[in-house]
Amino acid sequence: MQLFDISVLRQGNVIELMPLGAHEPKRLAVVEACSGIRSLMTLVTLAVVYAYFTGPGRGPKGGDQDPQSKSSWFRNFAIWRSLILVVAAVPIAILTNALRVSGTGVLAHYYGTRVADGFFHTFSGWVIYIAAALLLFATGWALDRFARIPASAKPVPPTRGVVLEAK
Repeated sequence: MQLFDISVLRQGNVIELMPLGAHEPKRLAVVEACSGIRSLMTLVTLAVVYAYFTGPGRGPKGGDQDPQSKSSWFRNFAIWRSLILVVAAVPIAILTNALRVSGTGVLAHYYGTRVADGFFHTFSGWVIYIAAALLLFATGWALDRFARIPASAKPVPPTRGVVLEAK
């Protein structure tokens, strides 16, 4: 909220701010239900499900990784991708929840503290959670794009029973 030049005083989970036109500061309390813990747990669960169902080799053929690549889990992209997605859910949840609290504070400054209750509060929770899910999916998409090996660099499997002759 300092970005919008709004002076606030934060004491624990209570934010005091001065709405425009008010003569006394108003308090916004971030209660335990809105602290972001639920959205964090839900987003981590979504990350686990997303990582499991969209991992590499989950095509209609069931994957075509050779067994020797699974012997070293350090080289297994699917494990690292899943781990990165689950760990990335934590800062994504924190960032989006901080944006929600800051946005509520900015709106409370300009339009009063009634904005923090009712429809806006519920609606902003859904919008922010959808934004967090989209950021998580974008992280998975980026991991898949950066990990792709160009087709020219992939080894060509040997042919069986076919003799190729050069002309």
